[in-house]
Amino acid sequence: MLEHSSGHWANASAWLAAIVEGTEDAIVGKDTGGLIRSWNPGAERLFGFRADEIIGLPISTLAPPERVDELPGILARIARGERVQHYQTVRRRKDGSLVPVSLTVSPVRNRSGMVIGASKIARDVTQERLAREKQALLIAELNHRVKNTLATVQSIARQTLRASEGLEQFGALFEARLLALSRAHSILSAGSWGHVALSELMRVMLEPFRGEGENRFRLDGDEVVVSPNIFLMLALAIQELATNAVKYGALSSPTGRVHVTWHSSPSGGGGEVTLQWREQDGPQILTPPHRRGFGARLLDRIVAYDLGGVSDLSFTREGVQWQVRFPLTDKAT
Repeated sequence: MLEHSSGHWANASAWLAAIVEGTEDAIVGKDTGGLIRSWNPGAERLFGFRADEIIGLPISTLAPPERVDELPGILARIARGERVQHYQTVRRRKDGSLVPVSLTVSPVRNRSGMVIGASKIARDVTQERLAREKQALLIAELNHRVKNTLATVQSIARQTLRASEGLEQFGALFEARLLALSRAHSILSAGSWGHVALSELMRVMLEPFRGEGENRFRLDGDEVVVSPNIFLMLALAIQELATNAVKYGALSSPTGRVHVTWHSSPSGGGGEVTLQWREQDGPQILTPPHRRGFGARLLDRIVAYDLGGVSDLSFTREGVQWQVRFPLTDKAT
């Protein structure tokens, strides 16, 4: 409890003056005509004017032209003895720059109760506004990601069901594809949904297919980073290729290998990436499949179309060969 009898706080006026001097908030006193009568160090820091430069000038000095119309209404409310609390607006600094502020304006009365002026407390809310804008952006981005993910899951479910011969096969294929999507999301979440290296994508997506004590994959590529949209599409593509290789292709044979390469090159509107998947030393493909399953459609249409690139899937005697070329700039929005 504060003791008014103690030496430091005996003088209430000195106490109040110390608070006004020491606060980070701008505290400005003005008369009923709107002329500035007092100006604390916080106001100098916020607005850039020294006290001797601003005292005696109208409070409209701090208002940008498009905000001047706010002032008569505030002064009228103060004259009626009302308090204006947490009013969000914009004010102008000495250098002409604008600063978002939260204002609290209170009437100042004399001993007989007459309103003789106002005390304005202005707080810089730049960081709060930036935080709100960032939050709104993140929520919008989250909504966008959720919609895209649900659309992807819906497409996976529809195409898997169409290509499956029964519920058991559907369940196994659908679960594997969802797990692939989940692994891709985990990588993106760990990186706050920023750009991710293709080498990291290959490492994580191919890990379940490597087998015990052997390396079935050879990976060669530049230090290429891609956006989340591109990353998700490629993750699904690699999952399909690796699954097919285990069931029918190179990874179904003890001697089979997969060589994955990628490189970037300049392009008209920016960088372009070429990625190749080549299977070798597996069962020879004597007759290419007549029916195109979900994996082939995903590689040719979903991946190539969504990436704005060109896809080429072929079945040679050595094994499956796939090449995709796409710009680093997302086609998807």
